[in-house]
Amino acid sequence: MTVSILLFVNERVRNSLEDNHRQWSETLSHTLAEATVNNLIEIQSHQVRETLRRTTRSDPRVAYIIITDFQGEVFAHTFDEALPDSLIVDEKLVTDESGILVKEVDFRGMKITETSHSLIEGLNAQIRIGIDRAKLGETIKVATKGILLVGAIILLLGLTISIVLARNITRPVRSLSIAMQSYAAGDQIQLPEFTKLDSDTQKLVNSFEEMIRQRSQIESELLESESNLQSIIQNSPVAIVIVNKNNDIISCNNKFTNDYGYLQSDISTAEMWWDAAYPDLTYREKVQSEWLAAVEESTRTGKEIPPQTWTLTCKDGTKRTAIFSMVWLKEVGVITIVDITDRMQAEQALKRSSQLAAAGQMASGIAHEINNPLATISACVEVVERNTDAIVMDSPHGQQLHDYIKLIGEESTRAAGIITDMLDFTRDKPLTVTKFKLCDVVKKTVYLFEVQSSNENYDFQLSFAEILPNIEGDSSRIRQVLIVLLTNAMESMPGGGVISVSCEWDKKEEFVTLQVSDEGIGIPEEKQKEIFEPFYTSKIEGSGTGLGLSIAQDIVEKHNGVMEVQSTLGEGSTFSVKFPCVSQ
Repeated sequence: MTVSILLFVNERVRNSLEDNHRQWSETLSHTLAEATVNNLIEIQSHQVRETLRRTTRSDPRVAYIIITDFQGEVFAHTFDEALPDSLIVDEKLVTDESGILVKEVDFRGMKITETSHSLIEGLNAQIRIGIDRAKLGETIKVATKGILLVGAIILLLGLTISIVLARNITRPVRSLSIAMQSYAAGDQIQLPEFTKLDSDTQKLVNSFEEMIRQRSQIESELLESESNLQSIIQNSPVAIVIVNKNNDIISCNNKFTNDYGYLQSDISTAEMWWDAAYPDLTYREKVQSEWLAAVEESTRTGKEIPPQTWTLTCKDGTKRTAIFSMVWLKEVGVITIVDITDRMQAEQALKRSSQLAAAGQMASGIAHEINNPLATISACVEVVERNTDAIVMDSPHGQQLHDYIKLIGEESTRAAGIITDMLDFTRDKPLTVTKFKLCDVVKKTVYLFEVQSSNENYDFQLSFAEILPNIEGDSSRIRQVLIVLLTNAMESMPGGGVISVSCEWDKKEEFVTLQVSDEGIGIPEEKQKEIFEPFYTSKIEGSGTGLGLSIAQDIVEKHNGVMEVQSTLGEGSTFSVKFPCVSQ
């Protein structure tokens, strides 16, 4: 930019100098014309020649001066010899309106600018002055050198000022601009050290530093707040799941993982969650339908989703019941999951305790009143049965009467058994604890069943581990548990079938496990937890009390054991009872 300006100024100065030289040439022409016109009239050529020579000696720019008379003949010139032929002009010179003619002439290798001027208006007498352009160029060069020197000084001064400005203003501002761009992009920045800044730039730097400090403080507070919030969510006593607009799970807290076993990576998409938590297709479709309808309504209204209670499947396959609710917070939904499995179990235990208390009061109150008549009935039936043969022989309806008497005896025995079960269920009889082999109890009990069912189509298959440690407990009570399981297995297969009984030793868990499997009708999944409840029975009315498995589970729990069931409809059931083993 500065160089362009210098070139422009130089051109203007050059043009101006040439104009000045032209004006000087014209002025010189006028002056010489006035000085020589009288001598020309008086024909005093030597005086004119002397005047011209003085002029050329005083100004080196003048190459020659020629004066013609009224007839156009050369009257005087500045050459010592004859006028060179190249400068002789035969025709009359034609000037412009101002009476001046300027033209370029080559003379002796020199570039000459010749100015012609009429000495007397209307006459042919003229003065021709040749100006050496080389001399004029030297003048222009001198002027140009001066201009370039001044320009260089100005350029250096400009560069100096620019450097100063760049150091004190431009560079700091540029550094601030780059820093602000990086800062806006979220990068960490460190401002360089600035020195000797002007007041305005220093204020800008101070303001930017203050902005960085305030933003850093705000970011620190936000990070601390976010960390606190995340800590609250992760350590919340309630399971929390965070979902996006697509219902995909983007986060879950420790309580959720501890209760249900799933990590966020296990159920990151909605499809993964539905498939894992609700493997049963029919139940899954029911949950999906109601939940997604509630989510859609909540999205439309912005209100919290009303609580919904569902039973979900944990990662380890167990089932737990929980209350689900959700609220939208901008682009994410916060789902809280309150597990009520333990509460429901406690309520069921309380219900069971109430039933036990009622059964105990009833059994205690009427046991003797019922047992005494039943004992009398049983005794009378026994006496009558001894004389059955005589009755049958003497009566046409003797056989029918015999059957009725037998039925009375059986029902009396069954009624007495119900009373005994109720008393056993309500009494907290102490255990007679000894150490024994579980397989020994199993062998004796199964043998009795084989004898009793010898006329029926049942196949008892036994399997025992080669080494079984002792267990500690009341062998008669454990025998009662096995009787309940074997009886239920036979009742599930009225037409007969295979009943498998095994004893295994789990060395890692230090349990001896008793398993009883059948090939019966099986138990529906939703009923598998109810079968251990008091008075629950799937048998036809009048054929069971519903206390067998409840009593068996109570006995197992008193031995610090665990009873579990696995069953598939149409394929059969397997009851597993685990007893802790003792050292040999």
